[in-house]
Amino acid sequence: MTEVRQGNHGELVISLEARARAFALECHGDQRYGAFPYSVHLAAVVEILRPLQNSTLIVAGWLHDTVEDAQVSVEAIARRFGEPVAMLVWAVTGVGRNRKERNRSAYYKIHKHPNGDAATLKLADRIANIRASKTVPHKLAMYRNEWPEFRAALFGLGAPELWKILSKEI
Repeated sequence: MTEVRQGNHGELVISLEARARAFALECHGDQRYGAFPYSVHLAAVVEILRPLQNSTLIVAGWLHDTVEDAQVSVEAIARRFGEPVAMLVWAVTGVGRNRKERNRSAYYKIHKHPNGDAATLKLADRIANIRASKTVPHKLAMYRNEWPEFRAALFGLGAPELWKILSKEI
């Protein structure tokens, strides 16, 4: 996907993906993903989604944690990146007092989202998290403990190829 190109009138045109990436990196600021900048996680999610060739999912991949982690409103996402992207981001955003409540909130919203794209985004996020936690035993144990509920809540939704990957990774 070309990030910057020249428009018909000589102006520079920046792709929606490049704008989403820049916005997400700005929103996450100095946030860390373990020992790494948060951009490492976002890029991992996007690379898992890229073979699906769905530009809306790729843009949402960059933005998927902005509402939850950076207190960006869903409305702000919609204004900048469109309603379909904003609804994907909202669907995977957990709301609640603890991790269990946040997961259940996201699972509920993912079920309500049409066409399975929200589940695909959540699968890519979970795959990236599990891969990153291979060297962090307590994190990997957390994802493995959540696996039965995750699977029960979402199985059959989203990209089948990502379910295959996740099943192998867990």
